[in-house]
Amino acid sequence: MTDADRISDTTISLLKKRRDKTMPEGNTTWGRKREVPIWERSLLTINEAADYTGIGVNKLRRLAEKRNSNLVIWVGSRKMFKRRKLDEYLDNAVSI
Repeated sequence: MTDADRISDTTISLLKKRRDKTMPEGNTTWGRKREVPIWERSLLTINEAADYTGIGVNKLRRLAEKRNSNLVIWVGSRKMFKRRKLDEYLDNAVSI
């Protein structure tokens, strides 16, 4: 075994130990948060809400602009849709 092989083996074992301590179980991505499926998210961007519901972005914007709309929450400067409220709204709506 050469010095280069020993360094590689040592580096690999240290990285594995580090990963075991810092990486949540089931997460195999490095440097990124675990991707949460869209149906499990509490908040959706307007594009995610459009993909989730099949409703166009412009129509979702108009729904969000209604004065009594509780479908959206502002996170900084981003308008986010509350997924559960959006589901409830669509379950009770006859037309939009």
